[in-house]
Amino acid sequence: MIAIASFNSLKNVTISGHKKVVLKVVVLCRKLGARTIPLNINIPTHCNLMKPIINEFQSTLDIIFFNPPQIPFINNVDAKCEYHVKKIKKALVRQLYCPVNWYHSIKYIMNKNFLYVIEFSTQQTLSYISSNITKKINYNRVYTPKKLNITLQKYFKK
Repeated sequence: MIAIASFNSLKNVTISGHKKVVLKVVVLCRKLGARTIPLNINIPTHCNLMKPIINEFQSTLDIIFFNPPQIPFINNVDAKCEYHVKKIKKALVRQLYCPVNWYHSIKYIMNKNFLYVIEFSTQQTLSYISSNITKKINYNRVYTPKKLNITLQKYFKK
């Protein structure tokens, strides 16, 4: 089984699935002239192979208290804002087994005139991909809860 896991840009997709099948597709794509970059990840994220864990993940989310968002929460499966906690939790579950629509999420952000995006990650992958889609958004990468808190305070001073 193999599936598109993320539509990153018009020229960049990520695939996910059974490791052996993914490796075969990578070899075939390289033979056809595509540039491929293996990701250092050991789970088949954003594809149907994740469906067996959705109930466990949903149960975990159900015991976590979420405050309603004070800043826009972008559901990157559907490329739209979610404002209600139940919808946010459903979007997080769907993100396990549905492809991420990163390209349209960034276009949505741009069309809504949002100026800042915070990437909570140790890598700059999404900021890099996003900056190739548009230069109109300021990307900030943070990689610890402390840095996230500092960044949020910087942009959302009361």
